[in-house]
Amino acid sequence: MTVEDYCAQQTKELRRRVKGYVLHSEASRELSGRNAFVVEHSFPADARIKVRQRQAYVSYGQHIVTMTVSAEAEDFDAMDNAFQTALESLRLGTT
Repeated sequence: MTVEDYCAQQTKELRRRVKGYVLHSEASRELSGRNAFVVEHSFPADARIKVRQRQAYVSYGQHIVTMTVSAEAEDFDAMDNAFQTALESLRLGTT
């Protein structure tokens, strides 16, 4: 299964199970020299709080490694620089 297929499967399940789920963006990229897929989505955590989340799925041999940043939707943009820095610093060894 490719990292894109795995991510599509996860997103489909979230849409099915989480009322109010919204997919904002998704894109293929390379991280640490490996195929990766980055998804940004939001969903209600409860009746008062909406969470926005960005996840990077990285192919690692027979596994998928996931890095996630989550914040309340109105605070999410403040997390962007930290998440981008973390993604760029990701180093995965050989499998």
